Amino acid sequence: MQILVINLPDSTDRLKFQQQQLERLGLEYEVIRAVSTSYVHEQVHYHLALGWKRPLLRTEVACYFSHHKIWQMVVKRNKPALILEDDALLSRYTPGILQALENRTDCDIVNLEVHGANKTVGKHPQDLLGEYKLVPLYQD
Repeated sequence: MQILVINLPDSTDRLKFQQQQLERLGLEYEVIRAVSTSYVHEQVHYHLALGWKRPLLRTEVACYFSHHKIWQMVVKRNKPALILEDDALLSRYTPGILQALENRTDCDIVNLEVHGANKTVGKHPQDLLGEYKLVPLYQD
């Protein structure tokens, strides 16, 4: 599975952290240049910032554009991908989880993040790897 890391060129410490973490886990990755806030024009920021629960910061809109850029790459390549921001903290089980997910055809998107926020999930989990389960996500 391809692993794509979003990173701004001047965030060298964050990139170094990801490189060390991914190499320690034995995972190959590709660094994708993040969209800078300088790319987000004032009118675009204003238009997008107000369509959320709270006004989005310019950095958050740039982050969205970074993800959008990578989603387009994933669609074009037509291969499963793990998309990481450069501050993501990975479990030691990540390689096994990715291997278990790679050939599945019954899901389009798998959300591996945990924020502590309430999520609405389905009642019928499927075994994935060890104690990890795959559960339908209805509200994130």
